[in-house]
Amino acid sequence: MTDNRADIDLSATAERYQERMRRCVNLFVNELRNERLPNVKESKKKIDDIAEEAKKEGVRGIEKARQAAHNKIDAFTPEEGWSCSLAEWVRYTELLHEKHKNGLDRGDNAELTRLWHRCSGRNPSDRNLKEDIRAITGVTADSSAILEKVGTLPISTWRYRWEPNHIRHLGPMAQDWNATFGLGDGTTVIGCMDVNGVTLASIQVLHRQLGELRAEIAQLRSEVRRALPASHGSP
Repeated sequence: MTDNRADIDLSATAERYQERMRRCVNLFVNELRNERLPNVKESKKKIDDIAEEAKKEGVRGIEKARQAAHNKIDAFTPEEGWSCSLAEWVRYTELLHEKHKNGLDRGDNAELTRLWHRCSGRNPSDRNLKEDIRAITGVTADSSAILEKVGTLPISTWRYRWEPNHIRHLGPMAQDWNATFGLGDGTTVIGCMDVNGVTLASIQVLHRQLGELRAEIAQLRSEVRRALPASHGSP
């Protein structure tokens, strides 16, 4: 009969180390809730030290727990350029996790929508994070079509239902945006990165068209000068 006591003891030891890691993460999050920005590197170093102790005791699978703790700290670390309080950032991150877990659309939660506008900073745009990349740089059929769609997109002024009457915003409805461009992950939200992309693509088309118009005007001026009589300036 096999003695499993060693495995049971090792499992209990692993749980103790994992609990220590969870406490490090909770301390990090609580610091944010209390409007203090903790040191990310120091927090991760504490978790790494706990993982090394566990490895020396022969605990298996601790690396997975270490990475999970790192990922949670990364998730709660405010993005550069955030414009909300640290406590709001924590709540925003918690709601985002709930959204992904339950498959909710951001528009289904008024608190999440409000915090998204308060807390959204820079969008990750590293090439290494992307796939299925399709270039439309310059004047192509796709980029010209984008400019045409911008011209037909309904744009209004409005306010959110929870905002005071004196506040106004300017922009399209998410439903119109989605029907026009088909970008993003829902019909009730508009991604800032997608707006930037549409704007830049449209500017590129206009820039190219402006260059073509300038060249055409210069050519017409040259033709006019050549067509004038040689004695045009003589008495």
